[in-house]
Amino acid sequence: METEAWKKFGRFIKKNWFIALCAICVIFLIVFNAFRLRSKFLETSLSSCITLLVAIIISYLYSQKENNKRKQKDILLDLMMSIKNTISESSVCKIDPTMDKSIITMRNRDIGNKMDLLERYKNEFGFSEDFDGAKKQFEEYRSTIDNHIDDLDYLSKSELELKRPITLMDNKIFEAMLKLYK
Repeated sequence: METEAWKKFGRFIKKNWFIALCAICVIFLIVFNAFRLRSKFLETSLSSCITLLVAIIISYLYSQKENNKRKQKDILLDLMMSIKNTISESSVCKIDPTMDKSIITMRNRDIGNKMDLLERYKNEFGFSEDFDGAKKQFEEYRSTIDNHIDDLDYLSKSELELKRPITLMDNKIFEAMLKLYK
């Protein structure tokens, strides 16, 4: 039973490490000042205490905001990697004439949906130029596929025509990934 309490305490500290660190620092400063300035230890002004408290709160809130921003960047990076992995599959450019049309359509819809998600955040995270280039290349690829979806023989012979926009799109997404953490 006692070990469970320590485990809960450990989880609390892991979740609220900043608060724990601040508490340890404040306790250390109190003990340090108690030994150094014994006679004037309790003569701290209210304004000094409030100033210290405000500084701690502001620094905590700022670090939380930056942590949230970093998590958003990680999610966007995962989304970009997902798109890169999908377009790197050989079946994106090498279309088999016996392939089911619905598989091609669903894959394009999946990529399009992920691109739409990225479009919402392109300006906020500063990768709009690269994203717009990738989107343009994807639209070119999708247009070629949509125009010839009923003629899979033509698409199977159009590997180079399909590969060019996919390669350019892959490069633009990679550039956007690099700019994400700039």
